[in-house]
Amino acid sequence: MRLFPWAVGSHSRTQQMAFFAVCIVLHSLIILNVIRLSADMLHGSSYAKQLFPTPIYRLKRIPRNDLTVTTQAVKSLGGDFAQIYFPAQKPSALGEAYSRATTLDPWRRPSRYPPFIHFLCATTICRLPYGYACLLNLLLQLFLFFSVLYLAFKALGILSYFPLSLLFINSCLFLTPAGLSWFERGQFSLYVAASYLLLSLGLLKKNIGWIALSALLAFVKWISLPFVFVILTVYILIARTRKELTFGILATGVVSVVIAFFSLLFIKDSLLFIRGLVEQETQYPPSPLALASYLPRFFVKSLPISLIVIGYISAIRNRDDFVNLIPYMAGTAVMLILYPTLAFDYSVPALLGLIPLMIYWVTQAELQGQRGRTACLYLFLGFIVVASFSVQLTRSELMLIIVYLAVSLGLFAVSLFPGQLFPRRQMHSP
Repeated sequence: MRLFPWAVGSHSRTQQMAFFAVCIVLHSLIILNVIRLSADMLHGSSYAKQLFPTPIYRLKRIPRNDLTVTTQAVKSLGGDFAQIYFPAQKPSALGEAYSRATTLDPWRRPSRYPPFIHFLCATTICRLPYGYACLLNLLLQLFLFFSVLYLAFKALGILSYFPLSLLFINSCLFLTPAGLSWFERGQFSLYVAASYLLLSLGLLKKNIGWIALSALLAFVKWISLPFVFVILTVYILIARTRKELTFGILATGVVSVVIAFFSLLFIKDSLLFIRGLVEQETQYPPSPLALASYLPRFFVKSLPISLIVIGYISAIRNRDDFVNLIPYMAGTAVMLILYPTLAFDYSVPALLGLIPLMIYWVTQAELQGQRGRTACLYLFLGFIVVASFSVQLTRSELMLIIVYLAVSLGLFAVSLFPGQLFPRRQMHSP
């Protein structure tokens, strides 16, 4: 089965040459944007003003004070990375990062990253001048994510789709407003993408090592934890055999131990981190992209429970086939972008980790005698493009949220009604 016959496995030399020409053109533009952002991040130059397209959010440059001068950070990009970098300059007092009164963040923002991440960065990349540390963090993300991506395509037996997927992902990261904002702010969204992918891959292939690594990556950014909680809970609930149940419990235990271990290393500071996070999610005014901007906060915060119920019902209708829950997992990831009280467009790259899973789900159609799945894949990829251009396409945050909800509910419907949406082909006798 060929999802993209014009680009993958094509026997036409003309089509192959056209595809490579597109790759060269797009990657030339990608490299240009990367150079502009990197130069501005390192030296605080004005190259980022030449980006095309422009990022969703205005450039956030590091202001001048004694600490930013000392760390060569003045006018550099990567404003969100500052929440980790500047408190890391005082590793003996990690807890100060979680208070507006004591944090060294230039904008006095309390950190939303665990103390172990502050400690890890303080002893490694944050020893470098600010721009170099921020750029290295982004390059590490890219290397790690692309490594996990290649591993997933190979493990799922769909390696022939890797080049085209890589082109799509690079374009979303460096040729869209949301992707450029991810880079410009020095965000951590690709750790979330890699975590989602490793968790799902580990459950599909029964590999506890991949699940442990997914827990490590999820620990970097708390917004990945609701997805992990939902998927592991559904996996346990739908276990068909004692072996599957045992593996589900083991996977949940491993994730819990990893998170608990790194939290307990700095127990006092971890409590400050958790307290600040709870305060943010219950008391802060929601950002325009947050679901809590339009729905009661209690309803939004109980969303993971509703997602577990949907997953359980989907599993029953799919005869407990975990592979056929992949659209449900994609819909869950889409919905959870809107979950935090402070939700931003640069979280969209987290969805890129679901691409190999969706492709794998489609390639199983022939084995199951079903049709129509390719359209669902195109819907998911199209949504990522629309979300990556944000309000530049939808014109308002409300319309963008409606698009998120519509796509998420559509993906849930695919899992809830597989027989109706993807009827099996009738086999005729010769």
